[in-house]
Amino acid sequence: MLFRSLMVFEPNWTEAPRLSRKFYTDIEASNSGDESRYAARPTAQWGVDFKVDSFRVHARAKRVEQFILEHANSGIAVPLWPEQIWMTADANGAELTVTSTLGRCFAHNRAVLLFQDEEHAELAWPDVVNENSITLLNAPTGTYRRGSRVIPLMKTSPMSTQSSTEWLDAYTATGSLRFTEEGTAATGLPFSAALPSFCGLPIFPLPMNWQSYQQAYSRNSVLLQSRGGATDVMNLEANTRLGCKTRCQCANREHVATLLTWFEGRRGRNRRFWLPSDKRDLLLNGDHASGTTVKVQGVDCAANFSVRRSVYLIQTGANWYARKAASATATLDGNTDIVFHTTVPSIKEGAERICQLYLMRLEIDELALLFEAADRAETDLSSIELPLEYSEVLNSLDAPSGEIGDRKSTRLNSSHEWISRMPSSA
Repeated sequence: MLFRSLMVFEPNWTEAPRLSRKFYTDIEASNSGDESRYAARPTAQWGVDFKVDSFRVHARAKRVEQFILEHANSGIAVPLWPEQIWMTADANGAELTVTSTLGRCFAHNRAVLLFQDEEHAELAWPDVVNENSITLLNAPTGTYRRGSRVIPLMKTSPMSTQSSTEWLDAYTATGSLRFTEEGTAATGLPFSAALPSFCGLPIFPLPMNWQSYQQAYSRNSVLLQSRGGATDVMNLEANTRLGCKTRCQCANREHVATLLTWFEGRRGRNRRFWLPSDKRDLLLNGDHASGTTVKVQGVDCAANFSVRRSVYLIQTGANWYARKAASATATLDGNTDIVFHTTVPSIKEGAERICQLYLMRLEIDELALLFEAADRAETDLSSIELPLEYSEVLNSLDAPSGEIGDRKSTRLNSSHEWISRMPSSA
């Protein structure tokens, strides 16, 4: 990786740099709605998209243009700017003391950029990456002081660079740049995060803002006709399918790492997950003492209950559980009794939440994180329900309680205990 092919121009953070992770999935669907999903690309590609600052100096704008023209065909070393961290002390030989690397894309096999300014920057190779320190293979040649930045790099695929420059006047220009990493360099993530699960499938781990919520009803039928002219209709499948578009906000790096880990496991649209129906949270009808029957307000829950949609997420303070319900029955007082297969712990009215879990898959193969700052990002997600696959998943249930217990997470080179808590919203 040559220094002359290093893209050191810093993006304009007011334009929300984008860091993306992309798979490709082929989907085959039958008339009844059954789906077969195949990962056309087993590993993901990184992508970086950002807008370059307006150039007040004519020569600098031309320098960016010339750089792209010279190196686009051979690939460019591009800093992953949203992943940057800062040195908290002057470099001591090959030892760098830095802000936390947890949840960021640092690894011993990924080069880094030591960046003080555009005139003082150089490449280095990490030997050991710890939470607050990085040991380089060789000491940097330049002097890097506290406040200098350390940024992981990606090597772009040849001809994957997209760029445009708009001249605002004779001396000022602005531009946008997009890069995609070579597929061979994008295998796996250098960190992992704990994901709650039920029946072996993850539950979407972060709060979301629901933008649209649609249900489609379809019925597949066959018309039978005898020789005498008599006809009969045989219904093969009655299908109610949910589709939704949501926006997920990552309030910190823990959220970013969790979301990337979750998406990596889905491989785009290839795999299923459970989605909490946040738009349909249920309200308790009084405090619930420990038992198998939970009383909730209104009769909508009974109307929406089906054998398929029979899994509920129950959050009680710091703990949360997935439970499979046996029935949901409207009562004479206008409320609903939900009967679960196993005991539900005590719940305080107004202080807890209960909602259904939907079996879903993504309708996208690319997770695009828009960064407001180095620690905060958001993304739009589109997903669709899989009504014909509930029975397959629920029949594999070994423990009907489906309790989500304490979880462990290993991120980069450290591990710690997580309590069973839904991550807080932004």
